[in-house]
Amino acid sequence: MDKSDKHMSQASKSMQWTREHDILLCREVLALEVYKHKKGTNEAGRLWDEIAKNLRGCQTVRFKSNLSQRAVRKRFNLIQGRFKENEKTELAASGISVPEQDELDVLLEDIAERERDAIAEASEKKGQEKATAEDIRNQALERMGQTKKRKSEDGQEPKERKSRRSSNEALQFMQEKAESDKAFREEELKIRKKEEETKAAQFQAMFTQQQSFLQAMTQQQAQQQQQNQHMQMLMAQQSQAMMSVLEKLLSKE
Repeated sequence: MDKSDKHMSQASKSMQWTREHDILLCREVLALEVYKHKKGTNEAGRLWDEIAKNLRGCQTVRFKSNLSQRAVRKRFNLIQGRFKENEKTELAASGISVPEQDELDVLLEDIAERERDAIAEASEKKGQEKATAEDIRNQALERMGQTKKRKSEDGQEPKERKSRRSSNEALQFMQEKAESDKAFREEELKIRKKEEETKAAQFQAMFTQQQSFLQAMTQQQAQQQQQNQHMQMLMAQQSQAMMSVLEKLLSKE
């Protein structure tokens, strides 16, 4: 291995995070909406893997070739923690001028706001699901209570028949509850499936946009290279023409 290969190998293993690295990382976090998924879940892990993969393939800023999702997640947690601490300090320091925000600050602030919205939305959704389940349960209990009331009002009904009817009503209640639970789970699965399809479509659109951007950049670089080559060729031709004229003038003398 020569010195240049050895240097590249060492560079791929060690990398110093800069503000440019952090900006690209936050762009990916914002694009893939990692904050919408609970930490430690399979979906969150998949998105962090995707972010690490995208950063490894970045052409504008070099990331190390073995960049892992753990390193990416750890770095984001670090800069996000610093940003939140700075926010607390700025809020506490009333009357002190706040430094102007750059792109990284804007990205972190946007992510923080979206994360708070996602948490609030998840909490609201959980509350609605709980309320729906409670409503179904109350309706079933209410029907059961009405049945019991009708039975108690009918005092001439034989005890044996009452016992049999009570068992049937309990069985009916359990069946209705099972059907209600099943319908609730099916509806929940439909909602989740629709959300996943929407996310997949958004991700595909973002990926297509990124690919188009990279393709346009590549074409622009190729065109610029062709223009440079053409300019060099023209300069060489002009130089040769001038040399030819100079030689003719010297030969006449």
